[in-house]
Amino acid sequence: MSKLLSFLFISVSLLAQNNVAVDDIQLQEIKIKQERLKEELRISKIDKALLKLDAIEEKIAKEKVWMKSYASYMTSLDIRARIDKIKKRITFLEKKR
Repeated sequence: MSKLLSFLFISVSLLAQNNVAVDDIQLQEIKIKQERLKEELRISKIDKALLKLDAIEEKIAKEKVWMKSYASYMTSLDIRARIDKIKKRITFLEKKR
């Protein structure tokens, strides 16, 4: 009878350990799935940020044309002001002869 009881006790304890091992494996699988989901979320956030960056870079590229045009306009204003100064200086020097 004691052999039977010890056998039952050992089999129950082994079964319990086996269930704990299965639970541990399931927990590990759940953790791995969670990590995968976190990684996928991180990747999707990165993709969205890259798309936004591309859109911003495209806008900047379009604005560069306007910046060049504005720079040309500012240069022409500066040149006109210099020409006016030179003309005034010429007029002044002609009067002083």
